[in-house]
Amino acid sequence: MFTPYRKDSLMPKQKNSLQFIIITVITFVILIMFILAIRYFVSIDSKTYSIDENSYTYDTQNNFVEISSKAQLKMGFDGDYKLVLTNNLMQETYNLGTHAVINNSSSSDLSLYGTYYEVLSDGSVKRISKENKISKINGAKFYKISERKYLIIDKKISSSDSSINTKDYLIVEIDKNGNSTLYNDYINVKEINPLVINTSSYDFDIANEKLGINDNVINLKKIIGSSNMYEAPKDKEETPDGISDELINSTTDYLKKQTENLRKQVEAQNDYYNQYFKTVVNTFNNLNSSLQDTNKKQYDIQVDQNTMKGNIKNYTLLKWLSIGVLEPGVSTIKVNYNVFDPNNEFETVYLDVSGGNIVNKNRIYLNKEQNNTMIRDLMSNTSYTLTLGYTTTINDTKSEIVEDVITLKTLEPSYDLKITKVTSKGIYYYFKMDKELRFDSAILNLYSDSNNLVTINVDINNALDGYESFIPVTNLGYKVELKLEQVYYNGSAVDLDVYAKFLNADD
Repeated sequence: MFTPYRKDSLMPKQKNSLQFIIITVITFVILIMFILAIRYFVSIDSKTYSIDENSYTYDTQNNFVEISSKAQLKMGFDGDYKLVLTNNLMQETYNLGTHAVINNSSSSDLSLYGTYYEVLSDGSVKRISKENKISKINGAKFYKISERKYLIIDKKISSSDSSINTKDYLIVEIDKNGNSTLYNDYINVKEINPLVINTSSYDFDIANEKLGINDNVINLKKIIGSSNMYEAPKDKEETPDGISDELINSTTDYLKKQTENLRKQVEAQNDYYNQYFKTVVNTFNNLNSSLQDTNKKQYDIQVDQNTMKGNIKNYTLLKWLSIGVLEPGVSTIKVNYNVFDPNNEFETVYLDVSGGNIVNKNRIYLNKEQNNTMIRDLMSNTSYTLTLGYTTTINDTKSEIVEDVITLKTLEPSYDLKITKVTSKGIYYYFKMDKELRFDSAILNLYSDSNNLVTINVDINNALDGYESFIPVTNLGYKVELKLEQVYYNGSAVDLDVYAKFLNADD
């Protein structure tokens, strides 16, 4: 028997499906706007830096810039650092780009501005950002600045064919044809032949972008990521029968990937990041509430229509858990974490810490209502592995599920030891220690031509803020070294390479 078409024959289930899709699209738009806004604002360095006179740098066109008077450096809204020089009430502005390397001839430090990736001897990468002072005399360092652009720091820098001989630092830029431009305060040359740069600790094969440290060969092309890490989403045919579980799963997977990608890009000290996650979680909760309303409406409709056949779908968002921003200190690591568990399926959330001075893994149980915890009493400049997981019951069996594993290093302590003045009656020195790594005790030994002339105890209390003192000595030789030794922290000996040297020209 023929039944005429009626407008009111549209199934309630299809209406609810359309409602969910609209909610999902709106949520996606909001999240994408947050992601784009945060990526922009966290990259802005809002501080204004004072640059001393007698400093040197290069602009974006590789033009040499000499700073003969006090100047200021500030990042613009376009993400480039602008150097402003004032001479006779006239201002000159130079665009230094997203990265600025500034050398002062009277300082032992090189000033870096922007984001740099230090390549360590074991192949791991340490990310620094904004302003950093890097010593030019305390060992060789290597940084990747951006794609095909590198920074070398050492007291002596040369090439294997002896065509390059320079000091302090060297910037290397490689074009798409494999040619390289090398420049600093002393040289600015372009090389068309393959070149290997040698320092006291590593060799840099420019043409192949490989770094040789000890017995390790590190492929520098893999640092800072690459476009081949991205997989385009595959198109799927939509099923006409309402909202599939795959749609909900893919929604959650997408958001997890976005937040994970953002976590890798945001600086450890940035407050925007934690605020972002709070917003994401709130959006998830709102969306989940809407889904539960849809579930209830479907149930009520089928009850009213007496059509319950056990085929009601219960839509829900999946649970998830991840490590957020990590903030390593000298002896601590602050861990920001993110929990989304609308159905309270995580019985416990835990963080396992291993490595360094931790013989057996240390398990810390986390509060799901909080978003950070502090790990203390760690060793400086040491790798630790953090494992984030949860316990749940599956088929009446308790299980542990690992969600995130990250390895990172604590920071190196910073010390300032220098000989400030030499007289016929002795030497004056200045010493300041890292407040986060307060010694139990330590001594300073004064050597001259390999002979130990004087041993003194470090004033620990005054060293926290820095102090200057005098060592009486009259028999200095030619090579003089003041060295920090016999350092004890938490009852254990600590091996530190802290010293100050000078050549006694009057000897």
